[in-house]
Amino acid sequence: NNVYVVSQNDWVYVFQQGVTNVYSLSASFGGPTTLNVPSGVVKVGNSVYIGDTLNNRILRFPETPGTPPTYGAPSTINVGSAPLLNPYAITTDWAGNFYVHSGGNGVILIFDKNFNWLQQISVPAWGMTVDENSNIYVASTNSVLEVRGCTVEPTLTPTGTLSPLVTATPTPTSTPTNTPTNSM
Repeated sequence: NNVYVVSQNDWVYVFQQGVTNVYSLSASFGGPTTLNVPSGVVKVGNSVYIGDTLNNRILRFPETPGTPPTYGAPSTINVGSAPLLNPYAITTDWAGNFYVHSGGNGVILIFDKNFNWLQQISVPAWGMTVDENSNIYVASTNSVLEVRGCTVEPTLTPTGTLSPLVTATPTPTSTPTNTPTNSM
């Protein structure tokens, strides 16, 4: 029941239900596991996975539940030959597969639950989520895209179809109509 929030100051904050304290999760400063612009976080079982954007890696922190939760030493996930460059978002599906947006090269990398690279899909993304049917919903510039029928099997070619779900057209900002008044 924890909520994890990434911060551009190289910390991940842990908010625990019913507890007023906020806990922080970070790798040791100055060492080989220091976070450098963490951008995505997902909890699976007793592990917290963090996309460490500028270090081009995914870190796994083992978690021991409690108040506060405690975390073991992080380990870097080996992604093999997958073209991981600036991981920006990370999520999972119901089967335990991991989806990582590799922002530096504009692809979504799909891994099985043991981080064996299965496939990649070329799509620009700012954020993403996956539903129970393995459809990927991607927040992109001014639109939300859906990758339908994505089959997760050992192949390096993208499958499925990409279709716009919602397209937003930016509108110029106007002068606010509700201006605060000072009535004392």
